[in-house]
Amino acid sequence: MGFTPVHRGGGETYQNRDLVHPTGVVVSVKTHDEPLTSVFDERCIGLDHISFEVADRDEMLRWLTHLDEMGVAHSGIKETPLGPLVVFRDPDNIQVELYVHPSPEQVMALFNDVDSAEAQQAVGEVGQKLIDAENA
Repeated sequence: MGFTPVHRGGGETYQNRDLVHPTGVVVSVKTHDEPLTSVFDERCIGLDHISFEVADRDEMLRWLTHLDEMGVAHSGIKETPLGPLVVFRDPDNIQVELYVHPSPEQVMALFNDVDSAEAQQAVGEVGQKLIDAENA
C-alpha cells in the first residue's frame, strides 16, 4: 500500500506503530497487552478511533455548537502539540475526533525521532510535499 514505518512507541500497556504514506496520510496502529472482547472498546482488536479534519478553529467551534445542540458529550477544545482537537463518542461508543490539520513543520516535529534512514527519507519527502502544497 506504500506506507513506510516511521515511529514505534507506546506506553505501559500498549505499543504504537506510526506509518506514513507518500500522500501525507499517517496511520497509527495500536496494540494493547490485554485487549477486551465485549462491547466496543479501544483495547479490542480492530478500530481504535476515527478522526476527521476540520478546516480551522471556527469550523471546530461550529461543530461544538452542533454537538451541544444534539446533547452529545464532548471534550471541548483540547490544545495538543499538533493543534486543537475535540473528542466525543458515537452511539456505538467509538471515539470520534475532530482536528485542525497541523502545519508541515508540526508534522515534521512529530516524527523527529524516526526509526530508520528509510523512515527519515519518507518523512522528509512527505514534509516537502506538504510544504510545496502549502506554498502552491
